[in-house]
Amino acid sequence: MAVVADLITGPLFLWGAGAGLVGLLLSYGLRRREPDWGLVWGAAVVTALAATGFFRGGLVGSGPRGASSPLWHIAMAVLAVMFAAYGIQRLRTNWVGAIAVTVTIGGIWATVPDTERAAILIGVTAALAWAWWPTDWASPRFAGSLVIGLLLAWVALRGGEGRETGLLGALGSMTMLGWSAFALPQSRPGLVLLGHVALVAVWSRWAGLSTSSLTALAIGVSASVAVALVLQLVNRLMSRQA
Repeated sequence: MAVVADLITGPLFLWGAGAGLVGLLLSYGLRRREPDWGLVWGAAVVTALAATGFFRGGLVGSGPRGASSPLWHIAMAVLAVMFAAYGIQRLRTNWVGAIAVTVTIGGIWATVPDTERAAILIGVTAALAWAWWPTDWASPRFAGSLVIGLLLAWVALRGGEGRETGLLGALGSMTMLGWSAFALPQSRPGLVLLGHVALVAVWSRWAGLSTSSLTALAIGVSASVAVALVLQLVNRLMSRQA
């Protein structure tokens, strides 16, 4: 709890929350035009990142040994963006979508060694998610979903430079947006949310803190399949009893 208290009282979270609040007011002002929540969120995130100086060193970071990110990191980031955008699109008409995105961002913050950028994302989302959560006019469309995925991947790559398993945990948390939308029982939003929280927890805290990349991938993939199978079974049992 002390870590969470430090997060929400820190200047980076507050910068993000301020930008998110402006985005929230903008969304409500433009509600008749049904603004794309993802684009508004992206603009708020970029504004907060720029205001706090995170673009001064350039967009591309260096790895833990001073080298650029390996190609397979980039490939996994691209895959994570595709999964995340797909999941956001499929969940966008459901209240689970806003919570799932928030949980994923929390997972990224919990696993990357450099949490500063992720703290800004949490701040923006804490304020702006209220435009998506209770409404049907501010859902992210394709462009917005892609923007969310790209910014999440950038934060994961930059924040996870110091520990490869942390990077994998962050990208895995992103991928779970798509996996939860595809493999979990969509007829029961509560089960989808429960499964997504469990999967992000495994990727961010178990796989993301493991000692090797192979171990991290083995843990994350195994848990993803296991949770999907268990929740599908629970869904069938609940349907039979209904």
